[in-house]
Amino acid sequence: MGAAAGRYRPALRAAQAACHLQPGNGVYLTTLGVAQYRASGYQDALATLMQAEPLNAERGIPADLAFQAMALFQLGQKDKAAATLARLHERMKAPRWVSDAESLLVLEEAEALIEGRAERGKKPDAKP
Repeated sequence: MGAAAGRYRPALRAAQAACHLQPGNGVYLTTLGVAQYRASGYQDALATLMQAEPLNAERGIPADLAFQAMALFQLGQKDKAAATLARLHERMKAPRWVSDAESLLVLEEAEALIEGRAERGKKPDAKP
């Protein structure tokens, strides 16, 4: 979050290698999708995360929906992004995720992007 897209290239390559070794691993696909998103590969990220979500259905990993929503938003599909964010809000009600720090952070990031909310600790009119 916040770093230049090129700084995520090593993570992207590592995630691609892991997925090559275990192509049906949903958690690895989630990691790849996040790395693709961070490297500004929004279309690839969306496709990967949509592939990961059903593989992670039992776990219901919030990052799958958070990064799908953000990728949709970046691709100009704002209505779909908002609908996916609403699905994320529902998923976050599960006891497993209510106090999960990582999931709360990606929820906050998705809300900040899609709803235009200021991130925690920043004033709404603060410059980045």
